[in-house]
Amino acid sequence: MKNLLFVFFSALAIVTVMISCSSNDDDTYDVEIVPYVRLNIIPSNTNEALLTPKQIARWGEAISYKEDEHLGFGFDAKQRDTSETTPALLLSCEFIMQRDENQHDPHKYTFKRVIGATDVVVERLIGVLANGDTIFTDPIYGDWGINRGYYADVDVRKIAYHVIDTIGYIPNKELRAIVKEATEKWKDGDFNAVNKIFNERFFITPINGKEWRALKAKDEQ
Repeated sequence: MKNLLFVFFSALAIVTVMISCSSNDDDTYDVEIVPYVRLNIIPSNTNEALLTPKQIARWGEAISYKEDEHLGFGFDAKQRDTSETTPALLLSCEFIMQRDENQHDPHKYTFKRVIGATDVVVERLIGVLANGDTIFTDPIYGDWGINRGYYADVDVRKIAYHVIDTIGYIPNKELRAIVKEATEKWKDGDFNAVNKIFNERFFITPINGKEWRALKAKDEQ
């Protein structure tokens, strides 16, 4: 799922927006932003068996979402904050701001269309052995952790198949509300407000596959 595109998330990031023009009819501005924004992870209040925020930041393989089709992208080692106090997954600003295709200026951006994103989840990859045991891929190193002692006694050639495990999500209702507000503030030229939204409003909630499917069945995801 790596190197695929994602649309819009963020929380608790430092996004520096410098405006060289006060308004523009096409909602395009000459801006300068830091390379990454943050998607913080809140602890679960309902199920102690779910992964902790720090575990999600360390072991989350990718984010997927639905628009016209299912899309997603993976996280590399630089896109993780595994600290005890502020665990987060880091996202490139390219997924929030889109460069103007008609300009060669690296600071020329347009607010990207994100209204259509739904069913946003964080996932990890599981390998299922022939005997039914499971092991987890190491998303930082791109292997099964054999060299770091996670599964030193496992022959990875015996992995029968792989499955995707859902470990976190952003509720559709919350995403739509935040995106609507951020888009309106951007069009109004209120970039301090946009920056505040990027810093404070986006959170991943831990969940497992069973709970996620139950939400979808009730159309509450």
